[in-house]
This record gives sequence, structure tokens and C-alpha cells, in this order.
Amino acid sequence: MQQPDSLNCRLARDLQRIEEFADALRCNHYSTKSVLDYRRCLIRTARSSRRSVADLQRRDVPMVTRRCFGRTTCTRRMARSALHAWLKFIGHFNRVDSSAPWQRWLDDYAVFLDADRGLASISRYQYVRVARRYLLWQFRRQAAVWDRVRGEDIWGYAAKLRRGSHAARTLNTELGILRQFLRFVHVRGGCSPRLAQFVPTFSERGGALRSETATEEERRRFLASFDRRTPEGRRDYAMAVCMLELGLRRIEVVRLRVGCIDLQQATLAVPAAKGGRGRVLPLPPHVEAALRDYLRIRPITDHDFLFVGIGTLAGRPVTSNTVSSAVWRACRRCGMQRRGTHRLRHCFATRLMRRGANIKEIADLLGHRHLKTTNVYTHATPDDLRPLVRPWPK
Repeated sequence: MQQPDSLNCRLARDLQRIEEFADALRCNHYSTKSVLDYRRCLIRTARSSRRSVADLQRRDVPMVTRRCFGRTTCTRRMARSALHAWLKFIGHFNRVDSSAPWQRWLDDYAVFLDADRGLASISRYQYVRVARRYLLWQFRRQAAVWDRVRGEDIWGYAAKLRRGSHAARTLNTELGILRQFLRFVHVRGGCSPRLAQFVPTFSERGGALRSETATEEERRRFLASFDRRTPEGRRDYAMAVCMLELGLRRIEVVRLRVGCIDLQQATLAVPAAKGGRGRVLPLPPHVEAALRDYLRIRPITDHDFLFVGIGTLAGRPVTSNTVSSAVWRACRRCGMQRRGTHRLRHCFATRLMRRGANIKEIADLLGHRHLKTTNVYTHATPDDLRPLVRPWPK
């Protein structure tokens, strides 16, 4: 049992480190409320724990949230976010056990995803996590002997995932990543090419229909819901127009810089995102007008990011949460049922299809490398298909 003096010393060190954590959050442009909530959560954890919060590991988060933050879903969700941010701050978030004999396959796969495929960090993390989960199930803590792996093993792993009550689409996503990992193992001379062919695909029949995009009336109401008489309304309107009329991703809006706009040529240089390449898009007159209107009231700042905070966080670059919150508020004001920033990207692709653009042109504007990816973004309604079933004239 710890003595009172040592307990107080430990708590004092934790509180000092928590204040450094709060300062780091402010430097990363977290809102004042988020900083206060995260700081309060860490202080509560430090006072309730028998050990220093600097010794927390990622596997401790579920236990700490259950023990210190009750059963309220919102409170526990906020606590998990705070603890994950803390683990990233102290360098414990991505720490994994690398003592398994098959760890070199994961290390080589991560290098391959970065150097050869050019995936973003979050995508590499998801791919490696799926591969680690399979290797741990297949080989436990023993060396990876690929000659002993049979098709029955792959089917058994897929059946184990199916028993987890996940949706068929989620299962197919994970199994698709596993299929790519097995192909990587084959290229490195580890297994037979037939092993990847044994990875099954679950039927998605009977699931929910593809989500509908916004109608023209909903689109007009959405754009009219922004109060362009206020500086914040002008900024949010310009961000929304870039996503709705140019098909930009949320992260691409965040990464836009002032120098990306070429008013002489009426073009917008979109920075690279999700491991892809950047692209140059033409600026329609109404999008250019929205950007000009925003630039007139843009706060003076040392940052060259296009969209920055207004008011409390004036001059600081906006975050992805800022963009999402602005779109969600606008959707709620205009009564749109389908909400979210990516829904605007679907609307953009569908409008292009209805206006006669082919799938290659839509893919170029969206920044897709594969046409099958673009096909997910185009939604045909019965009215779009009606001319195809009309009888031929006699």
C-alpha cells in the first residue's frame, strides 16, 4: 500500500503532466470546452487510480472507463476520447506487443502499404490491425508456417468473424483486407497464390437499400440555411459549397491553402488526401463568388490555410470536426434526413451522372483511381431509369 507522502508526490507529478497535456491540446487548436473536459477526465482518473496515469496502456482504457465514469454512454465515450488523446500524448497509444515470431510480416506489410501503395496513416493502421488479428488467430504465439495453412483454416476464420454478429458489408471489408494481405505474403514467397482465393465473400442481399442523395429542393434549402450575414456563416457556406459543388472530401477542405486558389485561371488546386494524388478543378462562378466573399472577412493570421477559425479561435486552422459540425447544423436547420459531409460528395457525383457525365469524368473530378470506387457514389433513381424502359417508337 502506498504511503500518503508518496501518493501525494505521485498525484502532484500527474497533475503537472496533465497541465502539459492541456497546453498541447490548446496548441493543436482543441476548443476550450474540449480541453476542460479532457483535463477534468484525466484529473479524475489520476485521483481514482492507484498508479500513475503516465503508466496507462491502451488495454487499460475499457476498465478505467467502467470503473471511473459509470454507465452513462456519453460520459464513457468522452472519457475514452480523453484517454486515447492522453495515450497519444505520452506515446502509448500505438504501442503493441512485437514479441510474436510473425511480427516481421506485419512490419514488412506496413512498409509495403506506405512505400508501394501510398496509403494514409489511418488506412495503414486499419490494414495492419486486420492482419495482426488474423495472424494471432492462425498462429497464436508461434512462428508463421504458411505451408500448414489450408483453405479450411481461412473458412474457419471467416466463420468466426461471422459469429460476431457483424454486418455482411463490414465482414466483406475485413475479409477483403485479409485477401490483400495474403496476396502480399504470396508475393514475398510465403504462401501459395490459392490461399487468397479461399477467402470468402458474404452475401449482402436482404440488407438496407443504398442511401438516397439529396433532391434539388433539399440542396437549395441546404445552401440557403447558412446565415451569410455573419462571418462564420460565410466561412461555413464556402466550405459547404466546396464539398457540394466540387466534391471535395472533408480533409481536403481542411488542407486547402490560400495559394490553392487561382482566380486568374479560375481553378482550385486540391491537395492530396487518403494517400492519393492532388488534382486541379475548375472553379464555377458561384463557387468562386463564395470564396471571394469569404476571403474578404477571413481573419489576418500567420497561417496560410484557407479556412481558419472565427471568433474564439480566430486565425487558427479549422479541424475536421469544425467542418462536420457546420454541415450537421445546416442539415438540421433545413430538415435533411441524410446528414454528413460525405453525403455532399455523393450528391455531387449523382448530379454529374444525371447531367450526362460519364463515369471516367466523375472519377477524375472526385480524385478516384478506380472506376469501381466511383460507382458507389452514383445513385440512380426510378425516374433516372424510366427513359430506358420506354417502348421503341413504331
